[in-house]
Amino acid sequence: MRRTFLGKLRNRAMSSCLSKKLLCALVALLLMALASVASAQQQHEVLLHKFNVNDGSTPQGIVMAPNGDMFGATIFGGANNAGAVYKLVQNGDRSELTVIYSFSFQNSDGYFPLGNLILDSQGNIYGATFHGGAYNAGAVFELSPLPGGQWREKILHSFGESPSDGSQPWDHLYIDPQGNLFGTTETGGGTNCQGGCGTAYELSPLPGGQWKETIIFNFDAEGGADGLSINV
Repeated sequence: MRRTFLGKLRNRAMSSCLSKKLLCALVALLLMALASVASAQQQHEVLLHKFNVNDGSTPQGIVMAPNGDMFGATIFGGANNAGAVYKLVQNGDRSELTVIYSFSFQNSDGYFPLGNLILDSQGNIYGATFHGGAYNAGAVFELSPLPGGQWREKILHSFGESPSDGSQPWDHLYIDPQGNLFGTTETGGGTNCQGGCGTAYELSPLPGGQWKETIIFNFDAEGGADGLSINV
């Protein structure tokens, strides 16, 4: 009986010890969770800029230059309510937004830019507009920095010149190490959709500042085997 009692006592003691260790572990986890919550509560949102009609509205994604300056586009707003490209500079808790280009509905300019902007190693900015261009089917543009903080816009390609071309470029552009640009269009190209099923295209720089477009792929929804009206 004595041995049985001592055995039970030893087991209970061991169980109590283990329970205390488990309790301590749970308490430690709880304290870590509370510390994480407290740390998260200390973080706060900083409003860098509140857009208005004059400097743009419906902003798209932001791209950051190596020096920390941020660039982005707005679908609407700007001087002509046709979209704008802006530069946002942050100094500590203060930020300053400057509209570097406002799109227009005139002179074959593009308007309503969609998707992200991209930067090359020389600081040029590239993007695409859903409408506008010479054929009002969208365009790819370049903004080049000039002395004194000015910027010059150049339309690299106007979509819709022929039925086989894409139209309404949609969403992101991409650039490779050689400076070629890649993107997609929502319509144009194939003939099995009304207005075309969309394309994937490449724009390549040529000597003299010209650009050449190549349709990489025509989307064709016939039979449901292919995609259509794509975006990335």
